[in-house]
Amino acid sequence: MLAAPGAGTNDHMLQEAVSAATKRGLVHAHDHVVCVMSIKDSLVVKVVTMDSIGTRCMRHTNSAQGDNL
Repeated sequence: MLAAPGAGTNDHMLQEAVSAATKRGLVHAHDHVVCVMSIKDSLVVKVVTMDSIGTRCMRHTNSAQGDNL
């Protein structure tokens, strides 16, 4: 999914992309989704775990640093 710079917060755009993938049947309950985002001049990798229904992200993990956000 592509977005214009400044189109929204990073977490909001991430949630929209995961939601679109869920609607297309690409993401299911308890799946781990790897997201690559360009923030300023850096690439950021986040791993998102879906909830038991498969409609929401339970947690965001910044895999580069291992921090839970």
